[in-house]
Amino acid sequence: MGIRCKTKKVVSNTLSSKGPDPGPCSIEQYVAKKDRFRVAPGNKIPVSWPHDDKTRPFTDRQGMFDDALEDSTIDALKKFGIECRRTDVKKLTQRGFPAAEERTVVIVTRETETDTTRWQEAVDYINEIIKDAAAQAGTTMGVELENSFERYYDISSAIRPGTSIHKSFLQIEHVVEAEVRKSCSGRWTSIAYHNRRHKFANSANIGFPSLTGVVKQPTVIVFVTPGSVAHWGKVETQIRHAIEAVPFEEDVEIALEILPGFNVPSTGPSTAYTPTTSRHTFASGSSAATISAFWSLVGNSINPHFTSGHGLVTRGLAYVNGAVWGGEEVGALVMGKVK
Repeated sequence: MGIRCKTKKVVSNTLSSKGPDPGPCSIEQYVAKKDRFRVAPGNKIPVSWPHDDKTRPFTDRQGMFDDALEDSTIDALKKFGIECRRTDVKKLTQRGFPAAEERTVVIVTRETETDTTRWQEAVDYINEIIKDAAAQAGTTMGVELENSFERYYDISSAIRPGTSIHKSFLQIEHVVEAEVRKSCSGRWTSIAYHNRRHKFANSANIGFPSLTGVVKQPTVIVFVTPGSVAHWGKVETQIRHAIEAVPFEEDVEIALEILPGFNVPSTGPSTAYTPTTSRHTFASGSSAATISAFWSLVGNSINPHFTSGHGLVTRGLAYVNGAVWGGEEVGALVMGKVK
């Protein structure tokens, strides 16, 4: 009996015998190393999730990435035994960060593509093709290769009060905060306790068997300043061990994530939420407008009362961009600690 805490493992997308542990690195690099189903050229990392898509429909698809270049891309994939589902041209920016809008060719594989051992080779090879074509056109263009149904695409929903998971989170929150203050001193921005699930996992999952049966994963999320450098594998292990050392009368399994995120204050007043303690709050008085505001965080449109950021703080309450509210979630508990 007790709390089991799991973490996603760092993986390798190459045939190299070199271990996947990146050692001290930026938090963005560490998170990217855990996602073998989303790959950028060797000298880059994919745009961190959650990201905003600034693509203009049709306009950004036109130009240098024409049918001939798309055919060359698909032919190159075949050399590495990878089947293409589609290609998109997007302008992706890390949420909350104004950035130069470089167009990126996002190559989406078929859902059945789960052997990623040659993905890095493939994306490096294709990057050279596209880089040369872009240079001739006097521009630049990035490349990413992904399986949309296997990649890290998690969003959040609230923890229901009174459950074993809720009780376990209340039991560990002081320990988590103490360990985070020690191991992430000067780097952490907030701590959140949410359910997490893949963006495309729902009750239907029609045609996507890999997402069938996907359940919400209760998760402790530690947000750190974007760009922070540390040996994140060791930090994660220290926090996980601290969590599992806390006695608990029931058998529960939770997850731990360390993600880049920051606090952004509200841009407008509201009385929709009432803090109950300095550490956790209930979503009280949830109205249709309130639910609509939360749903606005799922996509790219941000409600006027909210400002974009990965770890979002609104009137002292901690949320994660992509929080899912509605139906059964009304009246559920949002827990979090803000630095």
